Amino acid sequence: MFIITNLASDIFPKIFHIMVTNEAVIEENIKLIPLKTFISTVLLAPIYEEIIFRKNFKEAFSNKWSFSICTGIIFGIFHVLTIAKLIELVYLPIYIYMGITLGIIYYNDNNILSSIKYHMLNNLLTFMIILFF
Repeated sequence: MFIITNLASDIFPKIFHIMVTNEAVIEENIKLIPLKTFISTVLLAPIYEEIIFRKNFKEAFSNKWSFSICTGIIFGIFHVLTIAKLIELVYLPIYIYMGITLGIIYYNDNNILSSIKYHMLNNLLTFMIILFF
């Protein structure tokens, strides 16, 4: 999951010459205020997002696939709400894929800490790529 989403996030801007608005803001913040951005994007955001998008919805679904797909779509849409240009929607499948994967992880383990951990790892890898490359 992490390799695919991080590669796609790195390749899309080069191919389409665009960057989704929320990632552009995060990239700018990493360069300006790295510690605060690390705390908010690597530590806090995964906790809040996994509780909001996974834990709160789990009881509403009776099977793994409906749960994972629905919460993945909601997760993806949430991450492109701040788009400045319609072309930024090319990022939507990446976010949906990540959301579905995190949903599967949570559903299989039945432990929100599992999806939080993987979400943090994904955000950490993205943070490190932006900070050092």
